[in-house]
Amino acid sequence: MGKKIEPELKKVCDYLKLNYEEEFVIPAYQRGYSWNDIQLDKLWDDIVNYDENSRDNHFFGTVIISLEDNDTKFVLVDGQQRTTTFLILLKALLIRINDALKNFTVDEETEELYNGLKNRRKSIMEILYKIDKDRIKDQYDDIFDNNIYKDESIRVLENNSINEEYKEELINILRSKDIDEAEKNAIKIRNKKFDNKYSQFFRNFKYLYENKIKDLEKDTVSSIAKKFLEKCELIVIKSWQMEQAINMFNSLNSDGMPLEDSDIISSKMYVEAQRLNKENQFKQLWQDLLSFNKELVYVKKQELNPILTQHMYYIRALKGETKTKTGVGIDVTTPGLRKYYLDINKEIIQNPIETTNKMLILVTIWKEIQKIPIIELLLQSNDNAKIFMAGYLYRFVNKYNSYQEVKMCVNDIIVIAECLLRLFIVLELVDVGYSSKYFKTFLFGIENDFVDVNITDSAIKEKFDSHINKCWEKDQIYDWILEYEGNFLVKVDEYLFAKQMGKDFKFSEKVDIEHIMPKSGKNIVSIMNDAEIKDKDEFNYYIDKLGNKILLETSINRTIGNAWFREKILEKINDKKGYVNSIYPNAIYLVNEYKNKKEKEIIWTKKEIIKHTDIKAKRIIDFVFGY
Repeated sequence: MGKKIEPELKKVCDYLKLNYEEEFVIPAYQRGYSWNDIQLDKLWDDIVNYDENSRDNHFFGTVIISLEDNDTKFVLVDGQQRTTTFLILLKALLIRINDALKNFTVDEETEELYNGLKNRRKSIMEILYKIDKDRIKDQYDDIFDNNIYKDESIRVLENNSINEEYKEELINILRSKDIDEAEKNAIKIRNKKFDNKYSQFFRNFKYLYENKIKDLEKDTVSSIAKKFLEKCELIVIKSWQMEQAINMFNSLNSDGMPLEDSDIISSKMYVEAQRLNKENQFKQLWQDLLSFNKELVYVKKQELNPILTQHMYYIRALKGETKTKTGVGIDVTTPGLRKYYLDINKEIIQNPIETTNKMLILVTIWKEIQKIPIIELLLQSNDNAKIFMAGYLYRFVNKYNSYQEVKMCVNDIIVIAECLLRLFIVLELVDVGYSSKYFKTFLFGIENDFVDVNITDSAIKEKFDSHINKCWEKDQIYDWILEYEGNFLVKVDEYLFAKQMGKDFKFSEKVDIEHIMPKSGKNIVSIMNDAEIKDKDEFNYYIDKLGNKILLETSINRTIGNAWFREKILEKINDKKGYVNSIYPNAIYLVNEYKNKKEKEIIWTKKEIIKHTDIKAKRIIDFVFGY
């Protein structure tokens, strides 16, 4: 019989103080270190505002630990964010205390303060470097202290998280003698500037030291260190069964940060992989999944919830779970990720290798196709577009055994991607929202076709054609486009115009929405007169019409500024680029249309805006209705 759970109320100093052979361990399935200024401010305020004279100590929540390797490995099932931050905070306090003790003059009045600082220094070093207090010198000694800091045999925390990119950064911080050395040795993230170029570990360390600790008076830093170590407490729950500890973790989550569904699901999958003796295979697949996933343009941070959602939608469609009990209608209610993976369809969790491999292949496919123009447009149309496109992509997922085999091209996906784009263009224009039967119900139904390899692309396209033509009138959509003032359809029209001309189309890395008749500028009154616009109200009516906007590279747009139309289409404006240098079809068309005219004939009027809005509206209408 295994040991029982052991809950114990501990002071922070007792919780953090380990024997030489002991260490905290962050398990493979844990999230990366993610605390930021918000959590740091709260932690700091809790310590600073605590009344030293209070009978009650300050409570910092519950930590859940699974004991392994003869009780020498303290696996942090819940509490890794706080524990890591505690260690970073102690290092920042140690640097300030060392500085405070430097050249300290001890007399009758200062002896108590000196002893307090000395004791805090020894307590912190005992925790961070597992050195007996009796061996620690009263004041900082460059050679002695640095030998302790740099001792590679001492490690208070081992980070095994497959979700953490900068595992060694905490150790780098603890081995540095001061903030300057820590910054010099800090990991620098490519393509990031200022403090964003650092890992969250160093950013938090720097924030605490420079904003909270650096300028504290000697007595204040001593008081804060004492309160933190001796007056702050946690409930430490020890378990000797990992699954039992994870179940408590899922229930309690006491660190103040809501768990992502992916955190819960990955922990369950990891336990299942352990049960199958496949934890190493799972760890590698999950690491690859995270690494590839963060390269997707639609992922705002390194999160897996979008991919888990796409996989859930696919499985539900594959199993016919979106159909009503009669099999006739469509049920659009959707369970939460956690409920679906952990309760409704446990089979997914019970096959962690297969599930993770499929999601990894899906992410690889997304990586391959995300820069295809039709996919770029689709991903910009609506957040739900990627969910249903993923359902179709699973046709290709199931063709491959591993992500290394993936090879995609535009012809694989263009028919379905354009079908989805057509529907989301309508959603951009109409008054009803995504949740209406015209969109959500139809898409839930059509995804059943997406996942069925026996249904052809042409058959799916026919269903889109029928649905759009049945639900909307061409003339009504046309009228809405004439009044449209957004920017998404500007991009759609550029794509369609290039296709109409038989030319390749791609988005440049930096692109702007260019107003042919500028929205502002010192010449705006003269430009309005040129455009035959009589007043500001009429100007405001025409300025954002589809016919007055095109795509233009940012570099070109910045050089032409608010120039007159006749200047924009010239090859050069004061030796700067104009429309003629653009890759976008509407800019090229305008140059070819006007370049051979006399200068006085090269003007942009409201008639031109009306004409080009009509041209673009008809082009979009033909696309939407499948003509």
